[in-house]
Amino acid sequence: MSPTFLFLLSLIPSLVLPLHAGFVLPIQKDYKTLQYTTVIYNKTPLQQTQVVFDLGGETTWIDCYKNYKSSTYHLFPCNNTQFCDSLPNTGFSICTGDCSNTPGLPCRKNTCGLIAVNPVTYKSSLGIALTDVLKLPTTNGSTQGPLSDIKNHVLACAPSDILPGLPKSATGSLALGWSIWSLQAQLSNSSSYPNYFAVCLSGSRSNPGVAFLATSGPYIFLPGIDFSKSLTYTPLISNEAGGPFISSRDYNLPAQYFIGVTSININNKPVPLYKQFLAINDIGIGGTKISTVYNYTSLQTSIYTDFTETFVNQSSAMNLVLTKPVKPFSFCYAAKDVEMTPTGPKVPTIDLVLQSKGVYWRIYGSNSMVKVTTKKADVWCLGFVNGGADQRAAIVIGGYQIEDNLLQFDMGSKRLGPKKMSLTFLFVLFFVPSSLVLPLHAGFVLPIQKDYKTLQYTTVIYNKTPLQETKVVFDLGGEIPWIDCYKNYKSSTYHLFPCNSTQYCDSLPNTGLSICSDCSDNPGLPCGKNKCGLIAANPVTYKSTFAVALTDVLKLPTTNGSTQGPLSDIKNYVFACAPSSILPGLPKKVSGSLALGQSIWSLQVQISNSSSSYPNYFAVCLSGSRSSPGAALLATSGPYIFLPGIDLSKSLTYTPLISNEAGGPFISSQEFDRQAEYFIGVTSININNKPVPLYKQFLAINSVGIGGTKISTVYNYTSLQRSIYTGFTETFVNESSAMNLSLTKPVKPFSFCYAAKDVQMTPAGPKVPTIDLVLQSKDVYWRIYGSNSMVRVTTKEEDVWCLGFLDGGVDQRQAIVIGGYQIEDNLLQFDLGSKRLGFSSSLLQRGTTCANFKFPVKPTA
Repeated sequence: MSPTFLFLLSLIPSLVLPLHAGFVLPIQKDYKTLQYTTVIYNKTPLQQTQVVFDLGGETTWIDCYKNYKSSTYHLFPCNNTQFCDSLPNTGFSICTGDCSNTPGLPCRKNTCGLIAVNPVTYKSSLGIALTDVLKLPTTNGSTQGPLSDIKNHVLACAPSDILPGLPKSATGSLALGWSIWSLQAQLSNSSSYPNYFAVCLSGSRSNPGVAFLATSGPYIFLPGIDFSKSLTYTPLISNEAGGPFISSRDYNLPAQYFIGVTSININNKPVPLYKQFLAINDIGIGGTKISTVYNYTSLQTSIYTDFTETFVNQSSAMNLVLTKPVKPFSFCYAAKDVEMTPTGPKVPTIDLVLQSKGVYWRIYGSNSMVKVTTKKADVWCLGFVNGGADQRAAIVIGGYQIEDNLLQFDMGSKRLGPKKMSLTFLFVLFFVPSSLVLPLHAGFVLPIQKDYKTLQYTTVIYNKTPLQETKVVFDLGGEIPWIDCYKNYKSSTYHLFPCNSTQYCDSLPNTGLSICSDCSDNPGLPCGKNKCGLIAANPVTYKSTFAVALTDVLKLPTTNGSTQGPLSDIKNYVFACAPSSILPGLPKKVSGSLALGQSIWSLQVQISNSSSSYPNYFAVCLSGSRSSPGAALLATSGPYIFLPGIDLSKSLTYTPLISNEAGGPFISSQEFDRQAEYFIGVTSININNKPVPLYKQFLAINSVGIGGTKISTVYNYTSLQRSIYTGFTETFVNESSAMNLSLTKPVKPFSFCYAAKDVQMTPAGPKVPTIDLVLQSKDVYWRIYGSNSMVRVTTKEEDVWCLGFLDGGVDQRQAIVIGGYQIEDNLLQFDLGSKRLGFSSSLLQRGTTCANFKFPVKPTA
């Protein structure tokens, strides 16, 4: 799995830590027009509007001739001369009575006007100046927050006839140029927001890029790198000359951004060119412009000729031979001959040298070469085009060359900070910004982090009043959630349940024991005098104790299946108040256990019962990454979207969930809540398609509850009953031997290990025999690859891969307990209504991991 597709996760939802330090917009590429678009939220009632992202645009405009409905727009009368004269209308006045209708949209009777221009086709039209509600998503530089108002935002009302040429769903153009009416300038002028913005166009087809507005940073990208701290700066140059217009695309020349390229090197070899043309002359010709509207970098003909000749010569020196070109490109190479590197095709590097030879913008193969694949051709082509002899600018750096580069525009200091983004550090946001437009509340999401000292999984909930963050063990098969409330439990909103509430007390999972009079103190915590009680158990040590039932405030982060939203209340949430004495054995800062089992008091069932809008589903995806957590998605059947934009809910295999309700003898204290745990019907095991010899009757649950296959997040590794373990390991060792793998000295707790130097690696982990847990038919199986079957153990003396399955002994109640390590980077969906399990098998085979769900980045204190 390429590290490109990692999400950086956080544990603090926006209601706890406000995110408003600037604004953020998604930038998506339309692959039909190769233009970049974004989404704004405007009008009353609020609507989502898609617009072209025009870096050099002078003023924002939208089509308001076609069904513009808003109760909050305002026009500007012509007698407001100071305002009208400030508009970029190229000297045209729209103040005459050119409309006989009642003033309003799209009439423009006696209102200030301006020129709106399609940035792609350059078609222009007289438009109307107006102001209306505009809301944009806020950000702290690493994640998206709620929408916030942009006050007094001025834009142009343009006719529909200038839309052709824009992407299909775009209804206008968002201007970010050097103009007092561009969005960034209006943001800065409306408040104390800094006059900075940053743009990072995405080179991914599935994930958008990002624009940060009104913030000088941070700009935090995976794996937690703030790119605002490592930019190279060059002056921004304005082109205010009033010379002749050579083409209509220069209508807003003063609003566009120029930088001072002084020379070009290819593989450190200078391109011979007429350097005077690189500077802007007194009538505005020359210079280097940056544009998101140009698809590819365009060079004036004389520069293009020298540039391409040098590039071809340097490519030839790298043994690259030209092949038949594919339009619109003129120089292409057969893809089979081009070696790939982490920065794209291995071709000559291109340096745009700026104010000194030590300051340059380097362009690697990922930005210089374009892959073109047709029925007849599979080529990499040089993505620079000939702009013709009349191109006004010497160089126009186009969108493709900007992708995966971060550009910061410091408008106050008039400087540009470019930074090449390594493909490893792709930053992706999901951009549905607020419940005001598209509600994020389609379920809940929790981060799941592994504690590597205990190998247990933990998560964070938000409870009590005032609200506090509480860390708890994530117990998939737990019966009831509990927290330690004997040690300084402070909350103004908790409630206990009196024992005369017999219907309620009798419903609690207290194994028939009553806790209604075991305390002589005043009623309250942790006393529990005359209050309903139950048994709380440590899922790791199995130590249990009497506890008091209570309800208190609980808030969880919401989700739409692909990103985390704000916190939302879980009403009437019941849990157990347990004594501190049962905490030992849990991870260090944990103060309780979160139960997700088949019980009416588990978290998922309580959420589902609290509202008919919450389906009785949840999904678990434990992370195999040490640095990034996995996710639990609660009260939602999907989507479950993981990078690079894969909805895992659409491709699951299903098997029935089996209950173990037998009342047989307790063999060990581990079985205290076995009726709440999840079982599946494994019928056989194959290793490299070879059946494991085993006593199949034991794979089913018998009349006293013995047998079956349980899924557990508390067991560190899969545990097999002794007779199954013997046949399983014998088959695995034999199949490994057939793959030329020889056993070495084992390392506890494992019994079968192989020297790491002898084990070949694959995208799915160590190359070892595959293990299939066969379910209801031979065609339905859970396949376990090396990433989940083998555990790396490195010490001063050993470096080995060990089989991560343990001997559970002869008395283990279940035939198989699938442990946490074997669940990592597998998505499991629990459909409690239909009593079935959906499973993905290893996500590494699908190009993603459980670390690839998006949580916001946790801000530093």
